[in-house]
Amino acid sequence: MRIQTVLSATLLTTLAVQAQAPTLNAGNNTPVAGQVINVFTQPTWAFPGGTGEDILYGFWMLDSTGQKNLKYLSPSVTSSSSVVPTANLLFTDGGSDTTFYEYSSTGVKIVGQRSPLEGLFNYSDPAQELVYPCTFGTTWTDAVGATYTTGIGAATRVGTITGIADGYGTLQLPEDLVPNVLRVKVRRNITDQTALAIVNRISTTYFFFTENEVHPVLRLQEDSVSINGGTYSVQKGAQWMFGPGNVGIIDHDAVRFNAYPNPVADLLVLDLAGVESTVTSVTVVDARGAMVLQQGVNAVAANSMLTLDLGGLSAGLYTVNLLGEGRVLGNRRVVVR
Repeated sequence: MRIQTVLSATLLTTLAVQAQAPTLNAGNNTPVAGQVINVFTQPTWAFPGGTGEDILYGFWMLDSTGQKNLKYLSPSVTSSSSVVPTANLLFTDGGSDTTFYEYSSTGVKIVGQRSPLEGLFNYSDPAQELVYPCTFGTTWTDAVGATYTTGIGAATRVGTITGIADGYGTLQLPEDLVPNVLRVKVRRNITDQTALAIVNRISTTYFFFTENEVHPVLRLQEDSVSINGGTYSVQKGAQWMFGPGNVGIIDHDAVRFNAYPNPVADLLVLDLAGVESTVTSVTVVDARGAMVLQQGVNAVAANSMLTLDLGGLSAGLYTVNLLGEGRVLGNRRVVVR
């Protein structure tokens, strides 16, 4: 049985008042080589949400049909990295597709790619994937160009990439509520030409970022492909962090609890009403997985309120875990300001 977690009107009003337009920059949006991001996947989606300020992006209904471990690695892990000399990070899902990035203080560029069809190639005119600083209203347009070799001969790639940060607000995911997300819409219009075919690709991606996660919390993508002027075939996909989806407050055995205020500056209150006394401790973990706080929970506190002092933590996104029975019983994401 599928039941949506219900948010009170008061809570949603509070979130709307607190919502701020995030600003992405090299300091809060650059991955570290070796970082692994676990995401859940769904092969389709219906509506990417609205544009504007203080938007409630409701994606609580996402249903996981798969799971991926996405990796950011140093280009030096591959002996062919010399083909893409300006890359300082590569991104892969462990399959045959790899994207080579150049992260800098001014933004993120795609400088090379590897795929089964095209092999490995360097962009003579890199694609500007994101500009820094990026906040609500930021826009950009960039040309793309490359020459590469396929199994059927030489090919050229030309096109444009456009981006706009067109909305911000609160993101509802199947098992979490993420405040202060920035939606960035990126559209790629690419033409590949070989001696035998002209392939047109139009790709639209909606990235939902927070200032304190280097990877988008939610990514919606739509790819359209036409060969030699034929009808476009369309594929969609969704990837998200923080829980698989297709779960509700009745058919999921995880402990549900509230944490407020969120975002928080110092004292965080955990509402543990109804939580079983099997909860023995609470931990707070930062965005890179390091435990920054641990506090014991007695049987009395497990059925009432518990206060955590987060005033000494750096601004960022943290996970609050309830532990007991030798495992994590439930968690909530909070933003520390």
